[in-house]
Amino acid sequence: MGGTSALIFASRHADLIDGVLALCPATDTSEMFAAFPDHFIESYGGPPDTVPGVYRERSSRYHSGALANLPMVIIHGSNDALIPVHHARLLIEELQKRNARLRYVELSDGDHDSPVKVEMGPSMEFLL
Repeated sequence: MGGTSALIFASRHADLIDGVLALCPATDTSEMFAAFPDHFIESYGGPPDTVPGVYRERSSRYHSGALANLPMVIIHGSNDALIPVHHARLLIEELQKRNARLRYVELSDGDHDSPVKVEMGPSMEFLL
């Protein structure tokens, strides 16, 4: 959950970083609970219906205001079966409303592992 964690950290501590790169991020953690229940219960202290505030706090989709101040690159495969691409698309939509400095790469027919095969030079140049 590297891309997810990168966005959670960025949305909570934008003042500590200069930009963020997220590969296939989950942007609403409560939507991912069914796929990883044990992980979330241990890390978040319960399921979404028990501690909804914790899930919302750690869902970057709802913190586009904090993220919009950072240069950001998000790369997601359109056929990602682990974390569906709508996670990225919904966050991108919110960030675009805020005129965020954003580079979004959606890999046609890409799966969850596809972003690691992408040449990162252009994304790194954008962030720098």
